[in-house]
Amino acid sequence: MEGRRKKFASVIAVLLALSLVFSLLAGLLSAYASDKSKLSDLKSQLATITSERKEIASQLAELNAQMQSMLEQKAALEQEINLTYEQIAVTEEIIASLDASIEQTTTDLEAAEAEEAKQYAVFKTRLRAMYENDSLTVLDLILSASSLTEYYSRMEAATSIASYDKKLMKTLAETREYIEELKESLEADLAESEQQKEDLIEYKRDLVKQNVELDLLIEDLKEQTDLTQSELDAVEAEEAAFEKEIAALAEKIRKDEAAAAAAAAAANTAASASKYTGGTMTWPLPGYYSISSDFVMRNHPITGKYQQHTGIDLPAPKNTKIVAACSGTVVTVGYNKAYGNRVVINHGGGVQTLYAHMTSYAVSEGDTVSAGDVIGYVGSTGYSTGNHLHFSVLLNGSYVDPKPYLQG
Repeated sequence: MEGRRKKFASVIAVLLALSLVFSLLAGLLSAYASDKSKLSDLKSQLATITSERKEIASQLAELNAQMQSMLEQKAALEQEINLTYEQIAVTEEIIASLDASIEQTTTDLEAAEAEEAKQYAVFKTRLRAMYENDSLTVLDLILSASSLTEYYSRMEAATSIASYDKKLMKTLAETREYIEELKESLEADLAESEQQKEDLIEYKRDLVKQNVELDLLIEDLKEQTDLTQSELDAVEAEEAAFEKEIAALAEKIRKDEAAAAAAAAAANTAASASKYTGGTMTWPLPGYYSISSDFVMRNHPITGKYQQHTGIDLPAPKNTKIVAACSGTVVTVGYNKAYGNRVVINHGGGVQTLYAHMTSYAVSEGDTVSAGDVIGYVGSTGYSTGNHLHFSVLLNGSYVDPKPYLQG
């Protein structure tokens, strides 16, 4: 009878080991699902950009076939280039995500295989225990129990052991299934990473080709002097639309700052956000200090119309870094036919700065920047015939001469 008690006690002891086996799998599965969701979102984003680029490329081909104005061709090509930049950025993010996923999956696979070995060892122990105790019947439990209470206690323990046995077998099966999923996922991620890297090389080749085409188009545009009246009207309309957009943006900022100041006053706190505290601005193009076109009346480089220049033009090689002239918040980033790729930063107190004709930008709307932070790169997008930065300062929605702000 004492032998039966020892056998039964050894079976119960297995329960302590089983309680440590079942926790790892759930955590691994949760992290695995989260990583795959992020990667799926990136792929969806890339598919959208690729679709948009194909549409722009189709429009560009149609414009070329119809021998439309170089300005329209230039605008379409610049938008295609912007989408190619986006394809490159998202693809690089996908590759980084895949590399991280491959590293994590490899780690998870090693952990899962180690866990499976532990579970299998416990499983074999249970098989051996069941074999050794297969003669332990209900009658044995009654006869070996010292009391009815001990009998019921042993019956409950036996039921628990049976339940754990089933759970152990189920968990072992799930772990092995999870290991197979990890292996399949790892293989798929490795293949996907290689494909994305090949696509990235192709996108970068496309970008080089597109930029060469744009440079040639700009050279042709410099020599074009016979714009039709409709083309001239279109240029003026685009610039007028942008000025309206800038004015609306400045008014929105003014109202937002006024509301913030009123709220701060009501709360009896300082409303520093509504004041321009930047002082003297940093030169936005370090190393390049010549001004090719000042804040003066001049002949428009495209239309030839005599009108006020809205800022200063600073010539520099293509892709020279452009920096924020002052700390502030990026309020708009995007493409416009007139100003090309442009960024507007709000500095408080009704002061904003505009950076235009960029090849590409390095910030997003809502970003907080400090003076000297890189925000984009010199280009010739929009109504431009040479690489330069168009830099403007706006005060309460109106353009003012930037030089006093830059010179202090």
